[in-house]
Amino acid sequence: MKGILKANYKETPFDEFFPLNSVAIPQPKYPNTKEHPSLLFKKENAHLIRSRFYREPYKSWGENIIERALTNNHDLTSPLLYELLRSEGAKANAFAYFLTFDNDFLETAKAALLNIGDTLPPVSPEGQNDRVGWGDWMRAAQALRNFAVTYDLIYWELTEQQREIIENKMMKQVEQHHRNFRKFPCNLNKVEISSGIGIPKNNHIIEIAAGVATVTLVIDNSRCKKYFNDAIRELQYGLAMIDVDGSYREGANYGRFVASIIFPLAHYIKNITNTNILNSPRIKKFTRWLIDMEKPDGTIPLFDDAYSMFFPFQPLGSGLTNYEHELFYLFEKNAENFRDNDLMFIDAFCGFDDRTFPQVPNYDPATFYPDGGMSIFRGDRDIYALLLGEPGRKNYSHHDHFEPGAITLSAYNKDFLIDSGYGIIGPYDLDRSWFTSAQAHNIPLVNGLGPNLNPVWGDDLDAEMGNYFGSEQISASQVRSNYRGADLTRSIWFANQRYFIVVDEFISNRKKRFSIPWHGLGIFEKVRSTSARWTQDNYILDAEFISENDNSLLFTTKTGLHTNRIFNYEHQILEAKLPPSKQNKFISVFIPNMVGEEEVQADVTEAFSNSNINARVIIDRANNWKDFIVLADSVWNCENVSSDANIAVFHQNEFNAVEYLSANSVTYFTIDDEVIFRADKPIDITIHLSYENWFGHISSKQKKNNFIEFFPTNNQGFMSFNNKIVEFDDSICRFVITESGVFDFHPSRNKIYTADKFKPNYPILNSLNFSQDPNYDIELMNNFEKNQLRNEITMLTSKAMRNEVDSLINYPLKNIYGITAGLVNAAWSSSESFKINLPQSFELEREIAGKQVSYFEEGHITDKGLSTNFHRLEIEDTFYFLQESYFRDHHFTSAEINFRQYHIYADREELKNDIDYQFAFDRFFDNGTIALQHNSEEKNESRNGILLNYNTWNSQALWNQTDEKSDYYFSLSKQGKRFSGNFAGNFSEDNKLQNFLFTNSLLISSNLLFNSRFIRAELDGEKTQFVDSNIYYYISNFSGSFSTYKTLSEKYKYNWRMKYNYYKFGFVHHGEFQKHMFGDFELRYKGRKISIKNTLHKLETNQFKIAFNSKKNWSVNTGLELDLVSSKLSRISGGLHFNKFIRSGLDVMHTLNNEKEWLGICWVMDSRIFKNELLNIYTATFFDDQMDVSFYEIQISQIGKNYSPGIKIKKDNRGF
Repeated sequence: MKGILKANYKETPFDEFFPLNSVAIPQPKYPNTKEHPSLLFKKENAHLIRSRFYREPYKSWGENIIERALTNNHDLTSPLLYELLRSEGAKANAFAYFLTFDNDFLETAKAALLNIGDTLPPVSPEGQNDRVGWGDWMRAAQALRNFAVTYDLIYWELTEQQREIIENKMMKQVEQHHRNFRKFPCNLNKVEISSGIGIPKNNHIIEIAAGVATVTLVIDNSRCKKYFNDAIRELQYGLAMIDVDGSYREGANYGRFVASIIFPLAHYIKNITNTNILNSPRIKKFTRWLIDMEKPDGTIPLFDDAYSMFFPFQPLGSGLTNYEHELFYLFEKNAENFRDNDLMFIDAFCGFDDRTFPQVPNYDPATFYPDGGMSIFRGDRDIYALLLGEPGRKNYSHHDHFEPGAITLSAYNKDFLIDSGYGIIGPYDLDRSWFTSAQAHNIPLVNGLGPNLNPVWGDDLDAEMGNYFGSEQISASQVRSNYRGADLTRSIWFANQRYFIVVDEFISNRKKRFSIPWHGLGIFEKVRSTSARWTQDNYILDAEFISENDNSLLFTTKTGLHTNRIFNYEHQILEAKLPPSKQNKFISVFIPNMVGEEEVQADVTEAFSNSNINARVIIDRANNWKDFIVLADSVWNCENVSSDANIAVFHQNEFNAVEYLSANSVTYFTIDDEVIFRADKPIDITIHLSYENWFGHISSKQKKNNFIEFFPTNNQGFMSFNNKIVEFDDSICRFVITESGVFDFHPSRNKIYTADKFKPNYPILNSLNFSQDPNYDIELMNNFEKNQLRNEITMLTSKAMRNEVDSLINYPLKNIYGITAGLVNAAWSSSESFKINLPQSFELEREIAGKQVSYFEEGHITDKGLSTNFHRLEIEDTFYFLQESYFRDHHFTSAEINFRQYHIYADREELKNDIDYQFAFDRFFDNGTIALQHNSEEKNESRNGILLNYNTWNSQALWNQTDEKSDYYFSLSKQGKRFSGNFAGNFSEDNKLQNFLFTNSLLISSNLLFNSRFIRAELDGEKTQFVDSNIYYYISNFSGSFSTYKTLSEKYKYNWRMKYNYYKFGFVHHGEFQKHMFGDFELRYKGRKISIKNTLHKLETNQFKIAFNSKKNWSVNTGLELDLVSSKLSRISGGLHFNKFIRSGLDVMHTLNNEKEWLGICWVMDSRIFKNELLNIYTATFFDDQMDVSFYEIQISQIGKNYSPGIKIKKDNRGF
């Protein structure tokens, strides 16, 4: 815990010290009699367990434990031996004896037990000194568990006198642990005072309670029953670190550590009491969270305090959890990660049932834990990314780093965007302040800094995760936070399960310097002025950056430290610095690829606007789809799309048809000159324009009512928004929203999903409030209800206490209760009693000679005095100086000067004996800019660049020098209202790389747009070529496009798309010409009372839909899909909507092929029960091909003026 500087000092960490919350688990009944052995297995099953040694995987596990016992090189009888090492040797030898009946193993285990060390008074709040005697509380508890298992295994081989000696020694340590569960100082001794209120109620108490409980199950003592019950109570307090959605507040590393404790303990308790303590709703969610947090290579993302540690607890899920098969699959898949002689394999040998088969976990493209603030994304090529939201976290854990919006990303089982993690040697690392700093995480910085952690005037350490949803095509999540006087919003889009778009938006009432650092792992390379990449082996992460004005961007590189033992613990940080402003936007695009097979690439593209605009195209050359990313501050046109969105991404298939779009701050969107939707006020929206039916997600930017119109291609009577009915009005879907939510035109398909956040509620107190005899009702409550009642009371009273104390004192000493707790927290160091360790900052602003001058410094006050690591001096917009030093032997200094039409920037980084520097010079003219850049890294690497901008023309030339090898890049582009074009190329001497790119876009008239793209590349003599040309047209009632596409290995392909609209009739056709013509044909009629749509899809399926709509009372629709290849009916769907006395809608879909859902049924109802009260009911059920229920959801809610209760029940592939 030493040196941890990340606490939220404005809130008391109640959960870590006072037992305010607990998790209800099934209560084990302490056994009246003791049998031996009983922990690992029941006595009567000993021969069955031993017989496992002759088959796998038990044979390998047993042999490895025997080998560990044989190679033990510690004297287990030495009084100076560390007790944890003694206990490990004892457990290994005892189990080896059980398997082999070799007396040498037995005698070694006996000797270890008989020489257990004495229990001495604690010398610190954490017990003894580390690796001396019993060590700290946690290591002592681990030793107790090992000794208990050893004692239980060889109980009958010991004499009565030997048993008494061993039990007395273990009991003394148990008593000391029990006393420190919760305590008050007995005297004025420093250790007694600093021990304070006992062991923190986090992973520490879980380990210690497990040690106490395990020992009390195997020894005979009159106090054991009390100690066991108290240990189970403390265990429940510690498990409250598991949030209500199952996520663990101390991060994934400590989540795994906790699992490695409670899974063996659950196995012991189940054997002795026949009670499964893992059979708890919260623990079940926690188990699923452990599965979701595991990356494809078996590691975890190293956020918060985290190592790459592996605990083989997964086999112990056998018979204890519903996820036993998924856990065993992960164990087998990544078996090489575990130490083959880990003592937990003894527990696995006895607890694992080899009838448990491996089963691949059900993973969605996106998974959300809103209470824990985590969004997890998975895709092709082993892509795994994590976005941290930190919603409302109030220092729940000393191991929790505050990093709102932090992102980590891996692909091909390589970590590319990383978090610095725990520290190379954890809390004792001399550079600990770096690992816990904001600069060590992938979060936006304000004036070079992250959140202010000072306890008095620092930032409120909370953030909000919202607007999260998942689908097969695109998933998203968003984090909002506020620090250093700025509002920050970070959004992430996961497109096509292939690449990521990260959008950062900043707003402040004063000019600030916003920057976005990216911690990349691998060999770093700056490709062009707005592109970079990190390379590991044969895999790369391509990065493309988009800003409102790319010419004003400044990129710097510096070194960071990370925890993993790779690349010498060092990595390169690429930081994008935006010019000083009150508000700004920045987009980062990350694309994982293989070297030489860059299937997906980002290129410049053309877009048109009367104001600032910047755009990129993401091209998948293998699958011939394109995504366009647009950043603008006014109305714009790009390809066949027009909108006023500030930020948008839209996806075109091979026929240039837009299949989905996602846009921020938008009021309208048109495709092929047809309006898709309109909104009164700006919204954030994602729409999947499926040829079957639309679905998506909306977030209103305003809390006020926002009127929205959808213009779908057919009229089916109603859709659902947040599980409520929205009716069609004259074939247009009109509705009003004040909240975010999911909409679906065909809710029986379940194509888009989100997650519910558990809001604070007090159901037990509410029920007692209306009870005639509360005391009697409390007596009838089970353990779960009593725990919930206790949690509700303590949450309300502790909140009231804090508010009452803080309300007595006005600013600047408001929040005095939280501030006091913060100061105590800052002074706490568990290994050295009380020690000053207080984050501080100093800020000064003055007007000197007519210029606003500001100075800022940040650091820590320690027992050794003041230590500063950040200094900033700014003279208005003229001069900016920064100096920072976050870890040993590292110094980074930068200076920036703005004088009239000149801008100069320089920085210098020194790490040990290496010195890097960067220089940039800009000269601004009335109609252009010239910029020069130079980077020097180490002694043999440099980067240089010249950038020219004149009116609408831009050019740049870059060259990189490494040893005697050079890379060159050049480009020339023009951006105009009617014509835009770009020509670029790059060369490399070391691998004979040659790339050429030419793109252009010509707006011939308001009705005709032409663009083309030509790419040619050569690498080590292998050539690739890509040609793409498109014409978009809008003529009278006709619209569409014609395109050509060619690669070096394929012939030209010709695609076309055509739309024709006349009155209420519509015809759509798109196809591809090779040897013959084929494609999709769609004929539709959309009227007020009847709507008909017939779609012929690639001559393979024919889909027919018809809907009848009464003006006021009802509507009905039906659909059929025929498989033309097999001449069989493949899908049938229907819907009914009724609106008279009540509003009710039913939607049914039945698929007759091998799709995931075989039958889906959705029913929605609204009924007005009083003047201002509305009852809403939503039910959805999905069956698989075996007619087993794979998903169901029931929601009943009352929407009223004063009180809106509701209940929601849901079961899916993740559980109930």
